[in-house]
Amino acid sequence: MIKNTPTSLKQAVKLLKRGGGVAYPTETCWGLGVRADSIDAIERLLEWKGRPKNQPISLLIPDKLWLSKLGVVVTAEHQKLIAAFWPGPLTLLFEVNEDSGYKHLAAPLLGVRCSSHPLARELVKTLGVPLTSPSANLTGQALLRDEEQIREVFEPLGVAVLHDENPSGELVESTVLKLVGGSVEILRQGVVSKTSVLKALLK
Repeated sequence: MIKNTPTSLKQAVKLLKRGGGVAYPTETCWGLGVRADSIDAIERLLEWKGRPKNQPISLLIPDKLWLSKLGVVVTAEHQKLIAAFWPGPLTLLFEVNEDSGYKHLAAPLLGVRCSSHPLARELVKTLGVPLTSPSANLTGQALLRDEEQIREVFEPLGVAVLHDENPSGELVESTVLKLVGGSVEILRQGVVSKTSVLKALLK
């Protein structure tokens, strides 16, 4: 891959369909995507990030209707938070049905997010299957700040970088939230605060 050559949406989708990897922008930090229905592609992603196999991998979907494709259990509390914060920087954890095609990504819950970034949403929508959404950085290292840094790290590994014509400049990760017996547990504090989550659940 030629360094500093912008990758178009069409090129990115073709690469993902073949099992390749793409770094893509979101409204928070950049994500590292492979098609989530391919175990081989998931293994390559773990190698690129230097990430242990026992760590969960969250997914990106373009809208809430795609939850039915994942085979997850959507509660009334989930519905309230989806209505309040999706699309946006909130990753929700779901129980996964035994017959789900994505159970291998749960540990044991599956993290799912719907990004508000138009390019990220169009990427997964055009691909037609859920996309992985861990941050585009090496495990244990700081978040990469911009597209050029992403290219320097991931292009030598064979990962394409989807060109973002309107970078947001944000570096705050999404909030990761777990609902336990009606209580709220923040596993990673990000853009969405616990206070705003509790308010949404009261509606």
